[in-house]
Amino acid sequence: MITTYQIRNVLRIYGNQLKKKAMIADEGTLEKKKPVDVINISGEARQKEVLRKMTDKLVNQISGGIDMQMTED
Repeated sequence: MITTYQIRNVLRIYGNQLKKKAMIADEGTLEKKKPVDVINISGEARQKEVLRKMTDKLVNQISGGIDMQMTED
């Protein structure tokens, strides 16, 4: 005769094995989802890009202010 205790133990162990298998499968898919092309920007290039963006923003703000003054006159 098989007891309920034995059935519960088998189901618990089977559930644990399924969880472990799912975790291992997830780890494998994460590695597969990594992008093929990786771009590394040097610190100097990153700094130049930030400065370029800031300069563009300032020029746009200044030129926008000049345009507003001309339209007001």
